[in-house]
Amino acid sequence: MYNQKKLDHYSQKVNDFLKKNYPSILESPYRISFHQNEDIETVFLEIKIKSFSEERNTNLILNSQDEKITIGFCSHHCHFGGWYESKFEEDIKDAISTIKKIREGELIVAEYYRDEKFVGSVFIKKQEQFDEKKLLKEWKSGKPNRINFERFRLNE
Repeated sequence: MYNQKKLDHYSQKVNDFLKKNYPSILESPYRISFHQNEDIETVFLEIKIKSFSEERNTNLILNSQDEKITIGFCSHHCHFGGWYESKFEEDIKDAISTIKKIREGELIVAEYYRDEKFVGSVFIKKQEQFDEKKLLKEWKSGKPNRINFERFRLNE
């Protein structure tokens, strides 16, 4: 565990913004940890929210590594910011919105498999029809033949 004062500049900015605007995300049942960056001199923030998903226990993760916010759940992740014209406040608000949608079941992960080999994943909206044939046809790589859907569940 690292002292928050050692957070890299971007991670400190994320931490301060969350404390001020979304303090509930920094409270239980979340697990907050700090990880050493590869450069050994800086530390980034990672928040894990335990899920009791049907297939396996997994975490919903927010981290601030590499001067961008990454949101991940199950086998899928997406990035907010980290490019030249990024606007920090828009990026972090979009990331928090994504976390809320995952937690509330509005976004789920569709995992694509070719037999037992994983070929990719994507977030899909809950209200979309789960037309597996259509989803398989639309997927462009790896020629999947089945899909597994993972939903976030806060409780067992």
